[in-house]
Amino acid sequence: MKKKNLIFVLMIFLIFILLSGCSEEKKDNKENISNKFTGIWTGGMYNGSGYNSNDQWEFFTNGSLKQIKDYESEFASVEWFTYEIDNTGNLCLEQPEISYLMCFIIKFEDNDSTCMLSLGEEIPMFRLQKT
Repeated sequence: MKKKNLIFVLMIFLIFILLSGCSEEKKDNKENISNKFTGIWTGGMYNGSGYNSNDQWEFFTNGSLKQIKDYESEFASVEWFTYEIDNTGNLCLEQPEISYLMCFIIKFEDNDSTCMLSLGEEIPMFRLQKT
């Protein structure tokens, strides 16, 4: 009976150790991806034939994103978002005041200086370049 209890306790302990390591790995990966975004990016939304290139996205270390949309005219708009990297490695943007939440699949290219954001493998949304 004592052997069964000891084996049971050891198995629970082993499972606990294995699961705790998984969450640390995910946290490190999320921080690594988040650090890649920190700074200023230029680019824009896919328009059907190419990507606009005049928008500016500034990612801050506190989870804020300032997006300046240039409409190739005499005005530009500024929007503020919060962002985070979710458990699957997607970039999630949120504007709570208008109930907006959108998560994008991230694909870094060119030694992490280019970032493609999409809503699936076949729906490209944004192309950004680190400045």
